[in-house]
Parts: sequence; structure tokens; C-alpha cells
Amino acid sequence: MEPTTNLRTQIVYVLVSTSDDVYLEQLWGSVYSLRQFHPEARIVVLLDGPTKRRFENDDKLQPLCCMISELKEVEVPENYNNVLRSRDIKTRVRNIVDGDFLFVDTDTVIAAPIDGIDKLNINNLAMVADLHRQQATDNLWGISWVKSLFGMDVNDSNATYFNSGIAYVRDNPLTREFYEKWHENWLHTVNEGVYIDQPALFYTNSTFGGVIEKLPDIYNCMGVFSAYFWSQARIIHYFGNKNLPFRMLKAIPNQIQEAHGISGNVKDLLLNPKNHLSVHTCFCSYYEWVFLNGYVFQFCMRTKWIHWCITKVNKWMIKRRVKTEKRWK
Repeated sequence: MEPTTNLRTQIVYVLVSTSDDVYLEQLWGSVYSLRQFHPEARIVVLLDGPTKRRFENDDKLQPLCCMISELKEVEVPENYNNVLRSRDIKTRVRNIVDGDFLFVDTDTVIAAPIDGIDKLNINNLAMVADLHRQQATDNLWGISWVKSLFGMDVNDSNATYFNSGIAYVRDNPLTREFYEKWHENWLHTVNEGVYIDQPALFYTNSTFGGVIEKLPDIYNCMGVFSAYFWSQARIIHYFGNKNLPFRMLKAIPNQIQEAHGISGNVKDLLLNPKNHLSVHTCFCSYYEWVFLNGYVFQFCMRTKWIHWCITKVNKWMIKRRVKTEKRWK
């Protein structure tokens, strides 16, 4: 593990959690891993009223509380469910917290010192391209939502669809106005029955003329798409249900919940996250991934007779190829 260093930028998390989920345990793991490199860092956790009361009433959370600099309660609409509450706070963070900050999602592990963030020349705010795809036109899922929700065609090859899970944000009038508009546009998507925040983020960035700068990818390594940045990864973002390489990391919150804290096995996972990829990890191109996660392939896999036919044909083709290669030897 690399030596601890001083981190000047404050770290901000958003947490809305009940005993029926593992978001609090995700936070616990992320904060613990951060403290191993930056014991002096200022960590602020923004939460709603019910989550704040969990901290106040559960003595088992004291070890986590000791690692957090400030628990700040934020008012949210009473009729919101937990997903809406979390996104409501997330899209308002800039106007809740004073000073520059690095926003970090809870489903993360800090894999190395992140004090390099202090030295970056960022004017306003910076994020990493979603799925590490530098062109928005490569993110078919994201731009489809933008088209559906805002009626905006995305044809600009220079536009980027950013991931909002890690964000470095300066404290200035522009970023505060940006967050106001982002929240306003997110409320529009909520009225359309869509709770995700990244389509609204993309639309807001477009209306501001593309003010979001590109954060180095090592500060938000995402799933199967981060192999190129893996050796230098600073923050590992193990979100989603299909990120096979991170399956062992995704078990961390459940293990913390069962042990009511950081057990020996979890410590090893958090202190050496790069050493714990699934043994079934394999590499594929972005376009192969799009196909494998597309509706056509998923339909074929879930329809038994089609799946059976594809499996039989594939086995037949493999046997035929083996016989052919044997003839040429």
C-alpha cells in the first residue's frame, strides 16, 4: 500500500439508506479505504432525516461515525422515495456544501492516494466520461435517454456523456448556477417518470456550452471498461449488476453488514482491491460488450429454444473447425 499523504480537497458523499439496503455499508467500505491513505482528509456525508437518525440511534455505527468529519442533514420532499431523495441531494450538492470538493459515490473503493486531485488545473468542474467512452455518440443508452427526455439529437462527435459518480467541483458562481440548472432539469426527468440524473447532466452541460472538463480516468475506473487504467487506478467504481470483474468487491457491503463492521476478509479486499478480480475475467471490445448486453442477444439467451439452437450450432462449428485445422497440420 502506498504511503499516506495530505489531501486538501474535502470529500463529499450522499447517503440515503435503510436497514433493508447496503448503501450505508458501501459508504463504510469507501470511507475506510479513503482513511487508509488520507487520515487527515475532511469527509462530509450529506443525508436525509431518517438516515441521520440511524446514525444517532445505532451504537454499532460509531466506528463509521469516527471516520466522518461531518454528518449534514438535508431537507428533501417527504413524498420522495429513497432513490429520489438520494438524487435530489446529489444534484444540489454544490449549493449545500461550501468550498471546492470531490464528490464520490458510495459504491467505490479508494485504491491509492488521491491527493493528485489537489494539483489538477480545473477551472469549474470535471468528471470522467461514462464507461470511459470519450464520445457521447458511443454511449447509445445515454443519448437515447437524452433524446427521449429532452428531444435533443446528439450528433456532435466532440460531446461527452459524463458519469456523475465522481465529480471535482470548484466553488464559484458558474458551478453553483450549473447545479441549479442540473437539479431543475433532473426534476423535469422525474416528472417524466425517469429518476436517473445523467441525461439531465448531459443536457445541462450542453446548454452551458460544455463547461464540464475531463477528469483523469484513474479517478473513476468503471467496470469492464477500465482495463487500460487499472494499474494506475485511484478510485474503483464497482457499480452495476453485470460488472463481472468486480464481483468480489461488490460482496464487500454484505460482508460489512453481516459483521457489523470491517472484518479481516473485508480489510484485505479494501486494502488490495486490484488483486481481487473475478477468476472468470476476460477482455472484450466495447462493441462486443454492446452486443452481449443488447436486447437481441439477451432475448436469444432467455428464449430456451433459441438458446438451445445457438449452443448446438456453436458446438458444431467448433468441432468442424478443429477437424479442419487437424487436416492442415
